[in-house]
Amino acid sequence: MPIDPTTESLLTLPEVAQRLGKHPMTVRRWQFEGVGGCLLDTVKIGGRRYTSDLALRRFFEAINSTKAHDHAV
Repeated sequence: MPIDPTTESLLTLPEVAQRLGKHPMTVRRWQFEGVGGCLLDTVKIGGRRYTSDLALRRFFEAINSTKAHDHAV
């Protein structure tokens, strides 16, 4: 689901990295390479990339769902 900048609070990728205690390149990898086939949704506004709390939640739910599925017997 794409980010709706009119209804979601936007965060820069460096803000996300700082909030989560991750290196900024880690967050950029989530955007471009993803984890387990899941990409972090972002939106480009004025030459700068943003994501949102909702997009982060969707991303983490998706990667955890994928990991749980991969480990199922």
